[in-house]
Amino acid sequence: MKSSLIYTLGGFAIVALLALGYLAARPSTDPATSAAAPARTGTQFEVRIGAAAEAEGTPLPVLPVARGDIVSIAVSSAQAGQLMIHGYMQEMVPVAAGQTATLRLAALHAGRYPLHLHGDDQSHREVAILEIRP
Repeated sequence: MKSSLIYTLGGFAIVALLALGYLAARPSTDPATSAAAPARTGTQFEVRIGAAAEAEGTPLPVLPVARGDIVSIAVSSAQAGQLMIHGYMQEMVPVAAGQTATLRLAALHAGRYPLHLHGDDQSHREVAILEIRP
């Protein structure tokens, strides 16, 4: 009886140590507190969207940032619609024809994310690539 109690308490101690180790080692979702990705500010870009579709095969601009950056993307568009960074921002940001809309985000997840304009005329255009580097 006494030995089974010792094994049970030992098992609980191991589980508690593993849980504490996990909590200490897991990556932070807050760039301000993450040692691997210190918070940075001031990463700004401008993207211009013309009225006509760009020539076929023209490479899209790549907006490179480091994980942890605070990013601001000012998008001026000749076409009205909604802006969205697919796979990263789920809410759409409206932009009026001839106006500028600004997308702001914390770059927490490394990867390549396309910036799209969903036009009010039902068009769908990829206009840039946000590249968040680890």
